[in-house]
Amino acid sequence: MKDILILGGTQFFGIGLVEKLVSEGKNVTITNRGRIRIKDPFDDKVVRLMIGR
Repeated sequence: MKDILILGGTQFFGIGLVEKLVSEGKNVTITNRGRIRIKDPFDDKVVRLMIGR
């Protein structure tokens, strides 16, 4: 499994999970609702999708 979708990967335990998966060489896509304006620490290592409002 190389392609992984994380729902809500920008807060709480999602950040650690995404960091671990990226360090293992996985292709990670994270989603959020766009309500949080905090810059996540992943730069260009992940694909981002905004769902809902």
